This record gives sequence, structure tokens and C-alpha cells, in this order.
Amino acid sequence: MPLRAKWIALASVCVLSFWNTILQVPSLPLGDHSNSFDHAPPAVTSVSATADEQLHIALALAGREPGVFDEFEAALKSVLLNAPFERSLFVHIFADSNAYKVLDGVLNRTQVTSWETRNQVEIHVYDVQHHIKSLEAQMLETFRPSFPNFTVAYGTVQTIGTWLRLYAHRFIEHDAENLLYIDTDCVIMANLDGIADYIEQRPSALIHWGESMTAGFIGLNIRRMEEMWTIAREAPMKEIATRFKQDLDDQLVFRAINVTRPREVNVIPIEWDMHVTARWTSRYRPFDVKTPNVGMLHFNGGSASKTAYFKPAVSGAKTWMEKFDGTWGNARYYANIPWSWARFIAMGNRRRRSSGFQLKLVSHPAPPLPLKMVSHPSPLQDESIQERWRRMRREQREKKKRLIEKQSNTTVSNTTVHLLYATDYDAMPGLDASIRSVLKHASERVVIHHVGESPLEPAIFSDVEFHSMDDVHRTHNLTRFTNPHLSSHWSVSRLTSLANYVRFVMADMFPDVGKIMWIDADTIIRCDIVPFFRSALSTSNHTISARLMSGRPLSLKHIEEGETFNAGVMVVNLDRWRARN
Repeated sequence: MPLRAKWIALASVCVLSFWNTILQVPSLPLGDHSNSFDHAPPAVTSVSATADEQLHIALALAGREPGVFDEFEAALKSVLLNAPFERSLFVHIFADSNAYKVLDGVLNRTQVTSWETRNQVEIHVYDVQHHIKSLEAQMLETFRPSFPNFTVAYGTVQTIGTWLRLYAHRFIEHDAENLLYIDTDCVIMANLDGIADYIEQRPSALIHWGESMTAGFIGLNIRRMEEMWTIAREAPMKEIATRFKQDLDDQLVFRAINVTRPREVNVIPIEWDMHVTARWTSRYRPFDVKTPNVGMLHFNGGSASKTAYFKPAVSGAKTWMEKFDGTWGNARYYANIPWSWARFIAMGNRRRRSSGFQLKLVSHPAPPLPLKMVSHPSPLQDESIQERWRRMRREQREKKKRLIEKQSNTTVSNTTVHLLYATDYDAMPGLDASIRSVLKHASERVVIHHVGESPLEPAIFSDVEFHSMDDVHRTHNLTRFTNPHLSSHWSVSRLTSLANYVRFVMADMFPDVGKIMWIDADTIIRCDIVPFFRSALSTSNHTISARLMSGRPLSLKHIEEGETFNAGVMVVNLDRWRARN
């Protein structure tokens, strides 16, 4: 065959092959696309999420604090806007009776039931108030073997809400294996399919969390929750709490599992382990370089502040989001975006030519209280008014007697040692040294409270409970104790610092604490304060135990000479303070 004929034949074959390829390409449909978007992920080809592909997420709420519900709304929006592309989503919200009532208004106002989503999405709201007594009994049964003096009040210094995650198996009726719990001050930054895939790699693990061991974002095996309580009860909890400087709270349960059953723990990568308390040091900065992949951000509010983490500080100090506006500050998107706009974004994630799924909201109210049996005795069996009065007085005397006997039988050694510091910015260096001196000599664990403008380094002082000065002032109005006419005098100008007046509201700040020790931040402790604290006020009926001083205070020359006391170190019986107003 001539060379020219060969080239013509080869060209004909190529043209025919190209034409067949064009004919096999399906044409794009034309029509109304008002509710459709072309930017859905191309990897998704299924019509709907498989029925057994589910992700269960839980949040817990207690009380009525507006700041907590502000955070909750941002967290819920971030969850819904990052709902899995390949799974159905079930959001479980556990609430005590107070929070349950507030939630009803929040979910109605946000109109979540008007959402149309890519896959099935259900929000289940549970009033779990009737479970709390049982939960408290479980707490005592688990912690008392290691901590005989453990009380529910001590274990819920922050809130009972976080404990509810360990009772999820009592609330949730779905046949789910794992539950992803997030704190209300968490924000989801990437599609939740990512974390669901990590959990499904080891579905039988007891817990799924990051190397920071922070329980504000944690996967839990619902089917093995009773086993978790048993492991914690049998673990050397006291040794673990001391080793990790861990408070006696629900997170200690997870620490116990991590220490005693490490092979039962699925460690998730750092992109799903971004907690302020774990990533605050400079070695993680710049965040976008050191951690280029981020799936969630946890702001670790705890009980330190009743104000949402994304709200500006009253003091004017920069918040964590403001300090790192280009990275952590992006969480503000979920706090600021209106619910109506968020709903429209979710509609845009529906599959082409699909109406999607209507979001379903299911309420699980507490069961009605059982009816009390009322007996109707005959008139001959009725007590007279005088007899009823005598019986009530007798019962009151017996109750008072039992209370006195109980108090007298409680040994001094059972008293938890509570210390309180209050500082402004200038006193922070002294505070660091003072707390170190306390911990160096203390013969046992002490509870240290710090009221200030910013917390100490959590990695070093993890067992110091921080209380925001802004919140304390907002709640208790500390300026009512100040004298504005003295502020211009150099000798008393320091008394304008609000830190000086925190001691006047100690009894209101700590309603469940019976005795507390106030220490000025410029004080160095050179001995064990535990026996001193225990013995102070134990044999007297006084309210305050402090060092007496004679003469006239140098800074208050208008006061006549007489006995005063040094208020820089003092032990205060808060029960007597409250009783004597």
C-alpha cells in the first residue's frame, strides 16, 4: 500500500474514534436550577446516604446561662453546616430541666425544622433531669473507693452537664455504636465525614480522643459505657489524678481508661485535637503553618467565664480569637452567620435534582411524675391541731439534733482545703511564686481558686481554677465596696483595684464551700498550710481567723489607733459569714 494511502486510513480511524467518544458523553440537563448548585463534591454519586451510615453527635447543657446558649448556637450551626456528605446525622442534646425549657425557645426561634439537607438529619432533645439522681449515685460509687471524701458538689464544680455524656447510653434509643461528644465551646471547621472515618477505623475502641487527652471533643463507645465506669472505679484514680494534676471530675474517668487500657483508646490526629489548653504555647505557632489541616477548634471556656468565648472581654483585653484573628478567629463565622443564611447554605449542599431531606426535631420530655397515693383517714384518726403542732415541733427538734450530731462526728481532717487568690495584671508575677510555694509544702491536694484578668499557664498550673474578674464583677458589683474619693491619694490608690474586694463576696461566689483561706498574691508560704487551715476556727465561734495588728494603719490615718488584723492572709468560715450576713 502506498505511504499516502496508509496515512489516510490512519486519519480515518482517529476521526471515527473521536466521534464515537463525543456521542457517548451524556448531555447536561436543562431546566430550572433555582435550588440546585453545581459545586457539590464530585466524588459523591449515591442518591442518598446508606441507611447504616450514620454519625451520632452529642452536646450537653445545664442551667440557663445566656453565654452557654450563645456558644451552643454557634456549635450547632457549625455541626449542621458541616454535616457529613456520606452519612445521616443524628444530633443528641442532653439537658437538665432548666436548659430543656430554654432550648424549646432557641430551637423554635432558629426554625431548624425548616431546613432541607443533603442527607437525613435529626435533632433529638432530651430532658434528663429524672436521671440526675442516678448519675450522682454512680459518681459516688465510682469515686469514693479512691476518694472517701468525694462529694457530688466537688465533682460538679464546673457543671453537671459534662457528666451527662457518660450516661448517654441511658438516654439514646438508637442502636448506635459510637457517639461523638463536643463541648458547647467547640466549633466544627471541616466536614464531619473526616472524624467519622477515623472513628470507624476502630469502632470497638472505648474512647477516641487526641494526644492532648482533652475530653471536650471525644468519641465514646455507647455500648461499653457501663464498662467505662467499672474501669474507672477499679483504677488507681488517686495516683492518676496526682500524676496528671487532674480535678476529680468526669475527665478523670477518661484519664483512667487511657492509663489502664491504652490499647482500648483510638488516638485521633491533631486536626481533630485543636484545644486552646493544649495548643496555647508558641511551639504551635503560626497555627496555619504548624497545623495546616484543622477540623475543629475548642476554646475551653469551662466554668471560668459565663460569657461566650466569641464575645469581647469587658475589661478590653484581647480574647484568644482577637489575638489570632487569622486562624482561631475564623470560628466567629459560625457565631455571626444568621440562621436563615446558614439554612440556605445547607440547601445548596443537596444533590442535583433532589429536594433533600426535611430536618426532623424530636423532643424527649421527662416522664410524668407518678401519682401519689392519698389516704383519707376517718375523722377519729385525724390529729387535732394541737397534736399536729406538737408532732411538727418534735420532728424539728429531732432533725436539728441529728444535724448537730452529724456535724460533730465529721472530723476536721475531712475538710477540703480551699484557697483563694485575686489579682490584677501587676500582681501576676507574685501569684506565680506564691502558688508554687503553696504546692511545694502542701501535704495533700488543695483546691486553688484564682480570680483575675487572665489565667496562669494551664500546662503548669492545670489544677488552678480560674474565675474571670469581669464575670465576678458583673455578677457581684465589686465597685460598690470602693470609695472614689480616696482614689487620688497615693497611699490608697492601690485600693481602687477590684481584686481587693473579691474577699467581700467569697461567700456568694462559693455557696457550697464552708471554709476558705484568702492569700494575697505577694505572699510566700514556707510551711504546710493544710494543718493550719484545718485547725483554724475549729474550736471557736468566730468567722475570721487572722493575724492581729496594733496601732493605726499607715494608709488610713483618719482611723483611730486600735486593734486591726492583716487581711492578706486569713481563714474565713463562709457558713458563719452567710448566717451572720
